[in-house]
Amino acid sequence: HMTVACLFSKTEDEEQILHNICQAVQDFKCKRSSNPLMQFRGLGHFDDQVVFASISQGSNELRLLRECINKWVGHAVTDNRFTPHVSLMRVKRSSEFKLPSKEIVDKFHNFDFGLSALLRLELVSMRKSENGLNL
Repeated sequence: HMTVACLFSKTEDEEQILHNICQAVQDFKCKRSSNPLMQFRGLGHFDDQVVFASISQGSNELRLLRECINKWVGHAVTDNRFTPHVSLMRVKRSSEFKLPSKEIVDKFHNFDFGLSALLRLELVSMRKSENGLNL
C-alpha cells in the first residue's frame, strides 16, 4: 500500500473533512491528463520497522497529490514528512518477527519491481479513537 497522508478528524468534523478530501482528489485529477505511471525499484527501510519499495518514476505525481491534500485538509494532517514509497512489510518493535538484515535489504537496492498505474485511491480508517477518527 501507499500512504499519502495520515489525517485525524474530530467526530464533529468528519463530514467536512471527507468532503475536502474529495475536493483534494478532484484538484489532483484536474492537474493530471492521465493516470500516473509509477516505477518501483529498490528496497529501503525506515527505522528498522518498515521495508519499502522505492518509487523511481511517478514520485512527483504523488507529491502533487500530497500537496492537494495539504491544501484542502492540511490542518488534519498528523505528520508533515512525506517520502513516496510502497510499504512491503512492517514489524512492530514488540513483535517476535524481525525485518530482513540491512545486508539483505542492500542486496536488493536496485531490484526492479515493475510498473503500475495509479488507478484509484482509497480512504481507510486505521482506527477509531474516543476523540475522533484516524484516517
